[in-house]
Amino acid sequence: IGPKDLDKEQAVLARRDTGKKDFVPWSETVKTTQETLARMQTEMLEKARKEFNDCIVRCTEWDDFVPALDAKKMILAPWCEEVAVEEDVKTKSASADGAGAKTLCIPFDQPDLPPGTKCFASGKPAKSWALWGRSY
Repeated sequence: IGPKDLDKEQAVLARRDTGKKDFVPWSETVKTTQETLARMQTEMLEKARKEFNDCIVRCTEWDDFVPALDAKKMILAPWCEEVAVEEDVKTKSASADGAGAKTLCIPFDQPDLPPGTKCFASGKPAKSWALWGRSY
């Protein structure tokens, strides 16, 4: 709050995420601040979720896996949940630009896994969808 704000009995609310400034009378500062913070939280969460979801590629074959990985995507792929297969993927997917891929998680919300679906890396029966990525 500066001298002009004191003269005008207002505060300036500036959002760091958008740069937008609002000039608010003192009597409305608390209410407007609470509403602005709630709106910022919603907008930032929506943006983060969109960016996250836009980085996920679904692959069911090895031939699609490495190009998606090289494009710095996370890959959702059917997996047999075997440590030896994960180690093999890590070795085979390593490149000069980055380490090999590893499982990031087995999502709680699983897409449908039709009977007979094969692991993208081993060809064994898949047990779940796993999210894979490379650390940079």
